[in-house]
Amino acid sequence: MKKLLFLGAVCVISCASFSAITPQISYETWDMPNGMKPMGVMGVHARMDFNDWSYGGISLLSAVAGQDVGGFFAFTYDIGLQHDIAHHFFWDIGGRVGGGGGHATPVGDGLFYEPYAGLGYHFADWRAEIYYSYVRFVYGSINSDQVGFALTLPIHFFETKPNTTSENYIAALTKAYFPQDNAQTTDQTKITDSMQFLGIELGHFFSQQLFLFFDFSGAMHGNHNGYAEELLGAGYRFPLFGTSKLFGLMKMALGSGGGGAVDTGSGFIVHPALGLEYQFAKAWGAEIDVGYLNAPSGNFSAYDATLLLKYYFSKADSPEDQKKWRARFFNQTYFNPRNEANEINPTMQLLGAAIDYFFLPNFYVVGETAFAYIGKNTGGYFSGMVGPGIQSKNLGSTHLALFGETLIGAAGGAGLSIGDGALIEPRAGLLYYVNPSWGFQVAVGDLIAFKGDFQSVTLSSGIFGMIP
Repeated sequence: MKKLLFLGAVCVISCASFSAITPQISYETWDMPNGMKPMGVMGVHARMDFNDWSYGGISLLSAVAGQDVGGFFAFTYDIGLQHDIAHHFFWDIGGRVGGGGGHATPVGDGLFYEPYAGLGYHFADWRAEIYYSYVRFVYGSINSDQVGFALTLPIHFFETKPNTTSENYIAALTKAYFPQDNAQTTDQTKITDSMQFLGIELGHFFSQQLFLFFDFSGAMHGNHNGYAEELLGAGYRFPLFGTSKLFGLMKMALGSGGGGAVDTGSGFIVHPALGLEYQFAKAWGAEIDVGYLNAPSGNFSAYDATLLLKYYFSKADSPEDQKKWRARFFNQTYFNPRNEANEINPTMQLLGAAIDYFFLPNFYVVGETAFAYIGKNTGGYFSGMVGPGIQSKNLGSTHLALFGETLIGAAGGAGLSIGDGALIEPRAGLLYYVNPSWGFQVAVGDLIAFKGDFQSVTLSSGIFGMIP
């Protein structure tokens, strides 16, 4: 299975010169075993068209409806074929494979696959599709076939178009939740401590004022490791005091949240917010938001404060800035992971993706996430890490380069002894460039929990590609 996942990643990168990334959202309902209510699953997909008939990408799936399934998340690699039929119609066939789970979902170690076939229609820049799919968790008991719906948005991330009103941005974020009186865990214990998060946000402006955004974040402090959120929202930006640097923001997001024994019911959450943004450089901005989160079908609500550091692609200094982004797809192995009973679990396997931004030719910042698919009851374990990296020039006349990174972040699930969820991982590795656009990587790290007894040597191997 690891070979299959790796070959899929190779195909994703080697078949494409990294075209612009196009987002897609989907919804489907999975039949659940053991008399559980069906689970509604929202998908956020990053699609890359290799050519007119093939594509690949990655997906993040999460629960938004069902019986106490808040906290279900999954990550997949996707690949497919598509072709126009007539009169704006097209057919689509493909599949995804990955890892996921969470809370009470019977997913076993987390490994699953989902083939699908569908019929779609082009609406100018938008694409809508209805499809049939089959989901099977290899070591669990979820086996479901269903009809789903998907909408491809007219957005292309990582494009640099100076002097246009359309903007894309990526942001690193940190936030704190302050639970309200109704907040409780799944065993009905009251939640009183604040929760701190790390995450990432992507956004697209359709005009100078209106924008869409997506963010994903995980808890790293507050005794609720494993809690995570996936949010989709819309916002309105307006200038303040007649300046071109200071803006007010109104944001409204819907999505999925759960895990860490936080009672979010079905996982569906609502999050309105107000904010201020100061654009301190041509392509950079700092934003602070205050908001309120509510899980209508659970017992959790909280006020929150969020700080974001934003980079705008369309305001880059030159087209050369477009070459500063790199994507990586990898398999990660945890050796001798220690659980909360102070026992050593079997080796864990995770599927992940990372994105790097080079702010200098040999220095970069990285954000990555990984989800478990093999191990001991690992379904639902995930990690999200950020940090700086350094890379050497090619070694002599070879295609090899060295790199090193120090990442911090959050993780949770699988009963591992990681305390609040905060982790640090120094890492060193080797890159092999097949050509200037893509190549292979291998790295060794030491993953350590700030609290708890968890410490694991990690081995990551995969493939990378420059964007675009």
